[in-house]
Amino acid sequence: MKLSSRKIADMKSTFLHYPAVAIVLIAAALASSAFAAFAGKEFAHSLRTHNLMSPDAKKGLIKLTKQPVPPADVASLVSVLKENHPSLDIASSAAPGSLVITAGSADDYREWITALGTIQGAGKAGSVWMATELCVGSCGGQAMRAEIQGISQSVSKGS
Repeated sequence: MKLSSRKIADMKSTFLHYPAVAIVLIAAALASSAFAAFAGKEFAHSLRTHNLMSPDAKKGLIKLTKQPVPPADVASLVSVLKENHPSLDIASSAAPGSLVITAGSADDYREWITALGTIQGAGKAGSVWMATELCVGSCGGQAMRAEIQGISQSVSKGS
């Protein structure tokens, strides 16, 4: 198939318009990106400078109160854990709302980790238990040691 010189000229003029279209599209994309960046900056500025919540609305917010677990709850948890895990040394700690779980032998690792996993379920409702110290290996004469602190949480309406 042989192309005439007229058809070749028409094709050249058509292809010469594509770079111009591409340049216009790139310019439009850059302008849109600049507008979006400016709008985002203005929105962030308005969030920082304007109080979005009225004082009346803030009064209705909830308030979370955290306190150490009472000693009676710690003692109850210690007795439950001692009953379920007799091979471990479990005692109240000097820190408020805390207990210490130790194991003298590395053979007790499975029992020790199971005891740590059951603390949250065995504790009183509304209390959260978190490890403040975990040691596996050489832990002051013990193979494993964990200090766990309990926090009692309550939710109330803010004022």
